[in-house]
Amino acid sequence: METEPISTRRWVILLSCLFFLQPVLLKATAHTSRLDVEVDYLMDFAADQVKERLQLLDQSLLEHRFDKSVRDLIAYHLRYPAQTARNVGRAVAYFPVFEAELAAAGLPEALKYLPVIESALRPEALSRVGAQGLWQFMPFTAPEYGLLIDEYVDERLDAYQATRGAIRYLADAYDYLNDWSLAIAAYNAGKGGVRRAMRRSGGKNFWTVRRYLPRETRNYVPAFIAAIYLTEFYAVHGIEPEMPSLDEQLVERVVVYQPLSFYRVAQVTGLSIEVIQRLNPGYRKGYLPGYKSGHNLVLPQRVTAALRNYLATCANSDDEPTLPWAPVLRMPAYSPQNGTDYERFFQRATNLDSLQSIAEKLQIPASQLAIWNHLSPLDTLVQGQAIKYFRPIVLEARLQRVVNFSTWRAPSLAVPGKLTPADLRAYPLPAMLGNPLYLSLTQKEKPSAIVARFPYLEMNRFLSANELANDKTLPAGSVVRIPRK
Repeated sequence: METEPISTRRWVILLSCLFFLQPVLLKATAHTSRLDVEVDYLMDFAADQVKERLQLLDQSLLEHRFDKSVRDLIAYHLRYPAQTARNVGRAVAYFPVFEAELAAAGLPEALKYLPVIESALRPEALSRVGAQGLWQFMPFTAPEYGLLIDEYVDERLDAYQATRGAIRYLADAYDYLNDWSLAIAAYNAGKGGVRRAMRRSGGKNFWTVRRYLPRETRNYVPAFIAAIYLTEFYAVHGIEPEMPSLDEQLVERVVVYQPLSFYRVAQVTGLSIEVIQRLNPGYRKGYLPGYKSGHNLVLPQRVTAALRNYLATCANSDDEPTLPWAPVLRMPAYSPQNGTDYERFFQRATNLDSLQSIAEKLQIPASQLAIWNHLSPLDTLVQGQAIKYFRPIVLEARLQRVVNFSTWRAPSLAVPGKLTPADLRAYPLPAMLGNPLYLSLTQKEKPSAIVARFPYLEMNRFLSANELANDKTLPAGSVVRIPRK
């Protein structure tokens, strides 16, 4: 198809745009070139230090070589550190899960770095071929490793279930190939592909069979090594972790066996439904269907006591009470406030302490302590060094069924033979027996405007009944309680 010739006027406009954009383009190009030069100089100057750091890592898993591909991958991420900053921030929440599951299965802890290159530690990550989750399972292979996928649940997005599925695959691959570096390569190329490369090369580890593997897999183990290096030693390169909220870092799993909606969880805990969804992306309809095998529900540590109490008290009851602590008006805009929901503490190191020993004392994963303090688990602590950590302020909601017993009785009347209107009297019911009045707002409105509709109602009483602090406008759809006279 022929294109319309560009008119003279259009050429003038285009050239004018290029003239004004030229300084910006030249500045960006110069900045990128300068950064490339600085990173290349750093990698060449510090090559011996990088090699030394790699040698500090667990060599029983694989040989951490510093070849050209590893060097180029580390250099690339130093040029664009934002992804590493996000990866390290997410690791605070997910590494404790991986570490616990790998330890329970007897597998090397360093395998926890695989999801860094598979999904960048994003549980909702979706590849172009349909693999999804932290460990990137395909829909047709997930059931083979114990992961359920149906209209309600996709366990590829469940951090606990997907980790167990990945452990089964890696354990099978190691038993088949008898080498961890090859088992890691098999996570990308498949066990059969790695086995064929072994037969062709006669090699028994990744470095000896590398040239016979598919092109993508040749760089897979180097990417794994680069991920370990950048996650362990990010601080020495001046990378600042991009942390999620503490509600998404300090989390705990609750196993639920009965049907439960995210809305009910929000009522019990005071969390927003958006936070619950981010922590539990595997539930497709915002609902736990109540399968007999149970479901993992991940929540901030500070609210799990309230949820467990609710489940133990009334989750199986047909007569479920209204939850008095449900902050309905707070839910849409709620976000955790570190100064309110969490406390920060410091532990002073002694001359005998390591990061691992302090983690054991505090019962906090060493990987979390390391990232909170911009340290590597391999770093040596000095006496008196302050190690920062956080504790949640636990929501201890105690559910009670409130039943109002009234001592009021209808008065007995001496009934004459014939009643007259003067004998008939009205005895009002006591206020405590009346039903509460609720008002649903069809448009945004200030509390003062609502109070103005009820002449008997005082502003302080209305604010107290709805747990409001001031006359801030309420959004449409809010439900407010109108106290009775």
